[in-house]
Amino acid sequence: MQFLLANATIVLPDRVVDRGWVLVENGKIVSIGQSSYPQTPTVPQFDLIGSYLLPGLIDLHCDVIEKLVQPRLEVEIEVGIALHAANRLMLSCGVTCQFHALSLDDAEFGVRSERFVYDFLHRLSNERHCGAQHLVHARVEISSDHGLVALKTIAGHPFLRLVSIMDHSPGQGQYTTEAAVRAYVAQTTGRSADEIDEILARKRAAQADIPYRIDQVVRIARDHGLPIASHDDDTPERIAR
Repeated sequence: MQFLLANATIVLPDRVVDRGWVLVENGKIVSIGQSSYPQTPTVPQFDLIGSYLLPGLIDLHCDVIEKLVQPRLEVEIEVGIALHAANRLMLSCGVTCQFHALSLDDAEFGVRSERFVYDFLHRLSNERHCGAQHLVHARVEISSDHGLVALKTIAGHPFLRLVSIMDHSPGQGQYTTEAAVRAYVAQTTGRSADEIDEILARKRAAQADIPYRIDQVVRIARDHGLPIASHDDDTPERIAR
């Protein structure tokens, strides 16, 4: 099957083509030109009226799906509805491949939990109606008890394509003080001061095991051929590590 996209502003690697056209055959670009284009009665033609035509964007890190599933405290939207809302939002912005950044954590921040990750991967495995490509970027919280366990469970899943190391323990990275952690947790989860105390205590206790957990995340990722990233590195030494 062929079709022609005409009168487009085409963004190429080295230039922008005004009044350009693109001929597509069986889902692949076979020809690009400017101004006059092939006049074939049997080939459908679509006039883009000067609109930009460019490669789809790939977004490696976006956690909007978590916000769509849980837009506010005590409200949780069915994961399939949230996925289709994200799909429409992405395509409207020119994103054709989305790595959904899902946190493997201790459910301290609402849907940031292994349960949600399992539910989302199950939905992706059975989804046939999204126009964009949806993949998973697993953000492993190394100050959590369940993050590493969850990664071991999902490693090898066909939709898991990127792993990153994330440390939200207080005193470094994104949260340089305990007060910053308290403010964020209280605002996003509505937890009480006592509950936040328990979270901070667990994270302090986990700090001794963080080097081991980092090594384990790296090993699992390498065993499955997954790229590895990191979050909020705040010193040259951490970047080198």
